Amino acid sequence: MKQLIQFQYGENDERTVAVTQHIVETTNLKIREIQNSDNMLLCISHSSLNTLLDFTGADDFQIIYLDREDYVNGSSFAVSNSAGFMVQTQCKRIILVQHLEVKKVRYL
Repeated sequence: MKQLIQFQYGENDERTVAVTQHIVETTNLKIREIQNSDNMLLCISHSSLNTLLDFTGADDFQIIYLDREDYVNGSSFAVSNSAGFMVQTQCKRIILVQHLEVKKVRYL
């Protein structure tokens, strides 16, 4: 499902981005298998503590981890390389975009 989200950079700096929402019910997710040309919002629905995101063979993404109020909890980059790249997280809402620095998200 497509959704618009607004990234807040500062007091008066906001940008709107389209994302495709994915409900994640598994503890191990291969990003390559769900990616398309869109940015993605991952909504983790399983009850396990951790989720493993496998970026092997996927495009490059900035990973934005959100807390329960949709404030940015952390961010990292998944950059494609021959050895692959995996991330383990406890966050239940994660946005995959290309190279943004975001402080808060508001859903439209």
